[in-house]
This record gives sequence, structure tokens and C-alpha cells, in this order.
Amino acid sequence: MSHQQSTQEKTDARGKSRIQCSRQSYIDELIDIIEQSDDQSKQLADAVLKLYQLIEKAAVLLFVEHSDTTVGYAFLDAVEALTALPSFTVDTPTYQQARHSARVFAGLLKNGRIRIKTRRDRG
Repeated sequence: MSHQQSTQEKTDARGKSRIQCSRQSYIDELIDIIEQSDDQSKQLADAVLKLYQLIEKAAVLLFVEHSDTTVGYAFLDAVEALTALPSFTVDTPTYQQARHSARVFAGLLKNGRIRIKTRRDRG
């Protein structure tokens, strides 16, 4: 019986690992789009909103340095203000602030200074 349990645990561990790799690949893809897309592109706007939605679903954001929390909150506040607008255009100051905040935030994510942890990661 313990052999079956051990096999099941390995399967669960592999399954969890695949989920984590898949999520990390998705985050890496969003970071690349945010860092490399033209300022006026719809792809950049979509990536900013998707990163925001991912963070909204996360259980915890981990910051390496206390000063990084300012960047995190600036990103969340800027995108929240953007989503509150009745219409979305890329040439507004609100979008420009969200884009700038997203690029700074994405850089910290890429360098490992901010980590996104979900409920699944914790348990």
C-alpha cells in the first residue's frame, strides 16, 4: 500500500510541477510582451490587463525589498484606474501610467524581486 501511495504522491508532485511551469511560462510571456511591445499596441494593453488579472487572483505577492512594494501598488493602482475608465484608449495619461508601471513591475518579476504565489503554491 505504501508503494501505491508513493506513486500517487509522485504523480501529484509532477502534476503540480507542470501547473507551476505552465503558469510561469504564461507570466514570462506576459513579461516579454510588456517589455518589448510598441507603446501603442493592443497586444501590450492586453498583456498589462492579463498580468493585473493574474495578480488579482493570486493569494500573495512576495517582495524581496520593501521598496518593491511601492512598485507593486503603483502597478495595481494604475491598472485599476485604467479599468475604471468608460472607454479604453492607449493615448491617455492613465494608460501611459499603467504602461510605465507595468514595465517596471514586469522587470522586477523577471529579476525575481517580486513573486506571485497562489493558494495552490501554499498548500
